[in-house]
Amino acid sequence: MTINLSPQELQKANSYAEKIDLNNSAVIMQYAAPVQRRITSYSGQALEIATGNASNEAVEIINQLISKISRFATPRKGLFGLGKKSTEDWRSEYQATSRDIKTLALQLERIQFQLYKDMGLYQEMAKQNQDARQELLLYLQAGKTRLETAQKLELPMMETKYQTSPTSQSGMILSDYEAQVDQFAKKLQDLQVTKIISEQFEAQLDLMYQTAQTLSEKLQATITHTIPLWQNQVAIALGLDNIRRAKDTDRAINQVDFADPAEKISQLTTQIIQDIDDKKTELQELGQSNT
Repeated sequence: MTINLSPQELQKANSYAEKIDLNNSAVIMQYAAPVQRRITSYSGQALEIATGNASNEAVEIINQLISKISRFATPRKGLFGLGKKSTEDWRSEYQATSRDIKTLALQLERIQFQLYKDMGLYQEMAKQNQDARQELLLYLQAGKTRLETAQKLELPMMETKYQTSPTSQSGMILSDYEAQVDQFAKKLQDLQVTKIISEQFEAQLDLMYQTAQTLSEKLQATITHTIPLWQNQVAIALGLDNIRRAKDTDRAINQVDFADPAEKISQLTTQIIQDIDDKKTELQELGQSNT
């Protein structure tokens, strides 16, 4: 069992070792128990955060975004006054859809804010876990020193004394102390397992932090790029239709490329939907990696 400590920490551990009374069963049972409880409690806290997996909720909202945006994915003869619906009808429909999308964007921002909070908690728990593990290492080093003293010095001396002048009392004292030393050795093994748990938990916290950070970046891209791009393209298309319909701007209209604007907006919207769908797939994969 290799334990890396600074000279100051090693001195502190040696001071701990001198105070360990192996004749006291209660001392052995409670040895390093508070720091053990702290380390195990962190896992429970992280689990509570992870069960509120934000990626699932984000995917659901993005599905709704796809549903809202996809209504503009197929060219419709009514757009730009070409058929059944007037431009005013489409403008009204766009405005209603835009309001819905703004609501969904606010929900994504709420999830993103929660992710920022989770990331802060992960960092805080990582620091607490590291501090607790360092304290645990002091207990392990102190226990190791004390156990070596008992096994290499105290027990051999007691055995020699018993062999020199064997009595029932000295035999019982030797037997009891051997049992206490064995119990303490098992306690140190238990602390070593706690150390491994702490190390694994640190790695898990790092993974959870990285997952939350990546998910937050994906949501940020959706909020700041994908949604505004769709809104701008629809607004541009409607604006072009206004120019087309203006009787006194024929010359300006002739200088503008109006090659099937309905088809253009369909292609752009389809690309946007594909971009959102790709983000949804990434979010689902992130959610799976975080479980």
